[in-house]
Amino acid sequence: MSNLTDVNAEILAQLDKGSTIGISFIGAVASSMVYGVTCVQTFHYYRSPRVKTDQLWLRCTVLVLWLLDSAQSSFAIHLNYYYLIENYANPPGLLISTWSMPALIVMNALTSVLVKMFFTFRVWRLSQNVPIAGLCIFVTWACFVMTIYYPARMFSFHNLFDAESKLERYAVAGLALDAFAATLISSILIFYLYKGRSGMPRSDDMIGRLILLTVATGCLATLVAIGNLIAYVAAPQSLYVLFFHFLNAKMDANAIMTSLNSREYARQGSSYGKTLSTTVDSRTIPLSTFRAPAVERIYQGADNEAAVNSSEYKVDIDASYPK
Repeated sequence: MSNLTDVNAEILAQLDKGSTIGISFIGAVASSMVYGVTCVQTFHYYRSPRVKTDQLWLRCTVLVLWLLDSAQSSFAIHLNYYYLIENYANPPGLLISTWSMPALIVMNALTSVLVKMFFTFRVWRLSQNVPIAGLCIFVTWACFVMTIYYPARMFSFHNLFDAESKLERYAVAGLALDAFAATLISSILIFYLYKGRSGMPRSDDMIGRLILLTVATGCLATLVAIGNLIAYVAAPQSLYVLFFHFLNAKMDANAIMTSLNSREYARQGSSYGKTLSTTVDSRTIPLSTFRAPAVERIYQGADNEAAVNSSEYKVDIDASYPK
C-alpha cells in the first residue's frame, strides 16, 4: 500500500494538471459551444428554401459533416469522462491512452479532408488551373494520410506519453501539412476572387463580400490549424494540442456551413436597385466561385450565367450547386 501511495504521489508531482487534463476539459467545453453553432447552422441550412435546389451530393455533404462533428463531440466527452471521472483519484490511469483519443483524431481527419476537397473544388472552378488544383488535392490527401497514420499507430500504445514521444515526428508532419493546406487553399481562393474584380461597383461589391466571407471562415480555420501545430511543437508532453484538436474540425465544418448559409448576403452585393434575377432551377455554382463579369462580356457555363452590358446590369445566379 505504501509503495502504491508513493507511485501515485510521484505521478501527481510530475503531472501538471493544468496543462493536461485541465486544458483538455476547457477544450471540451469550448468544443461543445462550437458544436451548438454547427447544429444551428445545419438546421438553418435544411430549413432554407435553397436546400431544394442544391445538388444531392451537397445536401449529403452537410449531413455527413454534422454526423462527423457529432461523433467527434461524443469522443471528446468520453475522453474527459475517462480521465476526470473514471480515473478520479487514480493517477496511473491518467497515463493510459484511451481509445477515444485516436478515434477523435480520425474524425478530425475525415472532416478535414472533406472540407478541404470542397474548397479545392471552388479553387478549380475559379482558376481552371490544373497544376494549382492538383497541388491542393495532393497536399490535402498527404495531410489526410499522415493524420490517419498517427492515430492508427497510437492504438498500439498503452501509455499516453510513450505514444506522444514515439510518434512525435508523425504528429508534427500531419499538423504542418494541415496548416499548410488550409493556408494554401484560403490564399488561392482570396487571390482569384480579388483577381476577378472588374472595376464595376456592383460586381466588385459582390466580390468584396465573397472575399470577406472567405477571410472570415477560411482564415479562422487556418489560424486554429496553425495554433494546433504551434501548441504541439512548443509543448509536446502537454495536452495543449487537444484544445485545438477539439476545435479544428468544428471550424472546418462551420466554414462550409457559413459559406452555404451566407449566400444571400453575398448575392445582395450585386443589387443596387437594378435587376437581380434568380433562376432557382438553372445550373449554377455557389457565389464563392462566381467569376466577376466585364462590360460587354458574357461568362456562360453549365453552372452560372452572368450578363453585363453598358445599359443594364443583370445577374442570373442561384446560390446552389449544379444539378
